[in-house]
Amino acid sequence: MVTGSSTHKCSQSEPMGDRPQTIGIEELMRDLAEPGRRPSQVCMLGGGAPARISEVEAVWRRRMREILDDADAFERVVACYEPPRGPAEFLDAVAASVRQCFGWPVQRDHVVVTNGSQSAWFLIVQLLRESCGAKRTLRILLPRVPEYIGYADLAGSPTPFVGALADPVPTGSRRFRHQLAWDRLRVIEAFDAIAVSSPGNPTGGLLEAEELSRLTQWAIERKVPLILDHAYGPPFPSIVFRSTPPVPWSPHTVLCLSLSKLGLPGLRTGIVVTTPERAERLARWNAVAALAPGGLGPAIVTPLLRSGELERLCHDVLRPWYRERRDRALAFLDEYLPADAEWYVHEPDGAFFLWLWFPTLTVSSYELYQRLKAKGVVIVSGHYFFYGRGSPRAARHRFIRLSYAQPDDVLRRGIQVLGHELQSLLRKAPRFRSKSPVADCTKSQTHRGR
Repeated sequence: MVTGSSTHKCSQSEPMGDRPQTIGIEELMRDLAEPGRRPSQVCMLGGGAPARISEVEAVWRRRMREILDDADAFERVVACYEPPRGPAEFLDAVAASVRQCFGWPVQRDHVVVTNGSQSAWFLIVQLLRESCGAKRTLRILLPRVPEYIGYADLAGSPTPFVGALADPVPTGSRRFRHQLAWDRLRVIEAFDAIAVSSPGNPTGGLLEAEELSRLTQWAIERKVPLILDHAYGPPFPSIVFRSTPPVPWSPHTVLCLSLSKLGLPGLRTGIVVTTPERAERLARWNAVAALAPGGLGPAIVTPLLRSGELERLCHDVLRPWYRERRDRALAFLDEYLPADAEWYVHEPDGAFFLWLWFPTLTVSSYELYQRLKAKGVVIVSGHYFFYGRGSPRAARHRFIRLSYAQPDDVLRRGIQVLGHELQSLLRKAPRFRSKSPVADCTKSQTHRGR
């Protein structure tokens, strides 16, 4: 059991009694499945499951009927293997969507389909290891830590990730933004790839145009892939609440997309857009790992991509729904979290998470997670999002991730319980002290990953 000490040392995987150490993404998915068996008892504010939106689900149901009513379409989907790259008509539709959204010169042979975005990342790591050979250890730079929980254990131990802690910059009352710390990034030694999510998971923060441009140029100069995770970004599902910066085309860019956050997580459809040579190598790894990707997701979505209906669904339904739910969640935080204590929310530019920072929390974020879970509220402890060599050892225990992809009553009840729990766990302190608690933790970082 994790103690309540604010200075206890946690590994990426927290010990849980006599059980083996828990992998962060495993714990998240286990929590995500439990409420399905007892939904009335749990406020599920953890996990990354998309909301069930009736207008969106009506489209999926209609497409299933169309597939079933087509003379041979259903049988082709369930009775035949797809090519290791995925069905050609879906590859064409994705390439057209990316051309329209970003102006990239991509065609069918730039695209490969995988069994979910997590599988896509696993294949990409194998591809990078293949490029490194046996002569040296793979190193993947995370330029904006905290970063997605699901990457952490993809490559086993020792971790190939090298993390650079982002700077917390105040943007208003109870708001801040994680900003890339170029001074820390510049001193990191050679690496084999750069990986970043935008909108960020867990923060919901979009990369700024200048940050995206500099990372792209850096990848070109270093001759390494820049892996952009757009699981929540454009061209779909495009759950973003402000203007998105242009994404420059480069042969070094690897764009990762998914159908999950559209509302189709059960179909496990991931997509990678990259150079034809890299896509072909990923397709080979696809055949080795899974024989072929599933065909149902592409079958449902292909006509919607071609007709423009998917773009309208994202713009007119998904984005407004999540924006409204975000605003309600923020209002609930103001209503129920202690008004006389120090807490902040990362600027929520997109996705469907709120990233909360408690600089004066007197227990670890993992103990807060355990206390809330015992009261029927599930969140995600922030420590899981700080990983990789060079990642800080103290700052990570002051954050939590909260999902607002839930009905109003669940959101309100869960945040109310969170606020009540925090009453006795937050010390009262001035907002954004001259020395930031996160900045203090960066001074002792070893940025060279040794």
